[in-house]
Amino acid sequence: MANSTFPLRIGARNGSNPGVIRSLKGNRIPHSFVGGFDWVLKFDILLAGTLSAATSQEFDLHTYQLANPSALGSGCLFPANVKITGSTLYIVELFSGGAVSACTLEFGDAGDPNGLHTAVDVFTGSALGYRANTTAAAEYGKHFEAAFVPSVTIRTTTANVNTLTAGEFWIGLDFEPVPGVS
Repeated sequence: MANSTFPLRIGARNGSNPGVIRSLKGNRIPHSFVGGFDWVLKFDILLAGTLSAATSQEFDLHTYQLANPSALGSGCLFPANVKITGSTLYIVELFSGGAVSACTLEFGDAGDPNGLHTAVDVFTGSALGYRANTTAAAEYGKHFEAAFVPSVTIRTTTANVNTLTAGEFWIGLDFEPVPGVS
């Protein structure tokens, strides 16, 4: 048995609007099309709070965003129950500071910290701008996420994360809402 009634007939001069509203309220139209969306966030290591006295630190981007409402971005936490369709990484300022001799960035979530981008060089001397997606990353392709919490892991060599004095990037996720089914 079908869950929806299509096509929906639209009458002249919006004469069918009450019928459309009744269909929506009666769950006879459980599927709706919604295009893609982007979630973006600007991350600055100087706004990241207490930095780790170790050579690796994972940052929950929801916690970061709530602690830095002035950090530019979408202004909302990443939604649940969506299909992630892609990710973007744009390096604005390279990471440097103290005796650090190398620095990499990984992007994913708590379940897979490098699921979208694996070990991207973000240290002084590497390139600014867009970084290509890691096609070998476990979550590279389109996939459903029930509760994705974006995270970034910074890894340093020679000195600890808390010696970094510069580093800034934009991170983005493309996603599509999953159609509702009654």
